[in-house]
Amino acid sequence: MKIRRESSESALTSLRNIRPIIAAISRTLNLRFQAWQINWLRGDKKVKKVLHIVWNAKFGGIEKLVYDLVKAQNQEGTVQAEILVAKPEGEYLQQFLSLNTSVHTLNLSSGLSMNAASFRKAYSLFKRADCLHFHFFHPVLCYLALFTSAKVVFTEHGNFGIGRKARLSDKVVVGLKKRFLKHPRIFITYNSESTARFAEKIYQLNAPTQSRVIHNGLDFSSFTNTRIQQEEAASLHELTIRLKGRFVLGTSSRFAPVKRIDKLIRAFHKIQDKEGLALLLIGDGTLMPELQALVKDLGLQDYVVFTGYVESCHNFQSLMNLSIYPSEFETFGLAALESLALGIPALAYTNSGGIAEILRGLEPQDVVEDEEGLIKRIEYYQHKHEGQVERQARIRYARQFSIEGMAKKLETIY
Repeated sequence: MKIRRESSESALTSLRNIRPIIAAISRTLNLRFQAWQINWLRGDKKVKKVLHIVWNAKFGGIEKLVYDLVKAQNQEGTVQAEILVAKPEGEYLQQFLSLNTSVHTLNLSSGLSMNAASFRKAYSLFKRADCLHFHFFHPVLCYLALFTSAKVVFTEHGNFGIGRKARLSDKVVVGLKKRFLKHPRIFITYNSESTARFAEKIYQLNAPTQSRVIHNGLDFSSFTNTRIQQEEAASLHELTIRLKGRFVLGTSSRFAPVKRIDKLIRAFHKIQDKEGLALLLIGDGTLMPELQALVKDLGLQDYVVFTGYVESCHNFQSLMNLSIYPSEFETFGLAALESLALGIPALAYTNSGGIAEILRGLEPQDVVEDEEGLIKRIEYYQHKHEGQVERQARIRYARQFSIEGMAKKLETIY
């Protein structure tokens, strides 16, 4: 009897141990079946395998964009998209893993880290892909790609290190990147005209290069997705009650120096009539403690609300009456486009780069020169009755920037 019980327990233990292996095999077979099914539906036309390469999975516009893009590409069936994360950390890692595709990880700790095992793994993955789509620059990874037969696409998202003092290592990387981008095998895509002009100046891309501006796209299906985590749902409900009847200004952003959230807080402080106003700050980042201290120093605790990081950002954005994006240079500004997609007006400064480029296409008067101009536009919207005509016009305009449209444009390059 004892022997039989021990045998049963041993069998159960073995079963538990092999469950992850069975799950992995099942997932692989499912992916292969999907690839076969796509080929069959498209008349046995070869579906290109595209590997998207990102640095990490931290909360940010690039990571969100890659998540939406991979999902759209695989749903469309035009390509078989996978993801390679060089430094496997961040809030979006679980979301990447939730996609019905392969997510590969390396073990790089910095942009200049030398990890032979990671490079061997990357090279092996590169050789199996038809197209390598880089969303950041790492000298070794990018130059390794040139030793394969894969098409190499590099999207310049505009990480130019604005507002940060350049170190010697930064200058070395810029030199290597400049040479890489000039290589005849590289096809460069820019997320805005502003990014293209800036990159061409920095990297001296005067000679003819294969390049194209492809604006970032929004996944509009997520706007109709009512699923929200229980904790966030409770927070959203509480905020809805707290902000009811108030005119809500706000922004959604990573709290970094280039985003200039402090400038928004100071501008809000200078508004003469703050009765019935609130400032909603959605996001998180290294500057959170400093921004909270600034709010306290200015005596704005009754007006300013910090949400911290939220996964369902658009649900919180929908609480705003007016969105403001005070970035010094935003290469595209996906959050601003999300505001327009919700029918919410957005304000930005003339030196905000891609955000100004988007807003000028619809409401050029909402792009302002300085703080005085910003406060005037805030007061304008504060006392203006917004109708459905204006809201629908913004929604229609934002619909031009769909993730499906972006995926189709990239397919012509792949």
